Amino acid sequence: MLARWFGVPCGVPRDIKLANWMADKGPVWDRIVARHQLQPRSLESLASWEFADFVFAKQWDLLSDTGLLRRAGFNACVDTTAMIEDQLDRYRDAGLLPRLMV
Repeated sequence: MLARWFGVPCGVPRDIKLANWMADKGPVWDRIVARHQLQPRSLESLASWEFADFVFAKQWDLLSDTGLLRRAGFNACVDTTAMIEDQLDRYRDAGLLPRLMV
């Protein structure tokens, strides 16, 4: 979904720590900002790669149940893909992400 949204081909899955991978990518981001005339923000101010590792690279099973919430009346549902795409569109509109990466 993210590759399609950015207009790039989907890569091969890799087992990496984003915090390590992104540690030296600030200059790459700065070139993207300049090329696409984005709002000048540092890469570190836009994302917490340590948090992304916590969320996406769990080393344990995660089991959750929303039944208690539903029984308490919290029945609203948000489509995850639509919500992420909407937020990314907002970042684009704010000049924080480029229109196309290619």
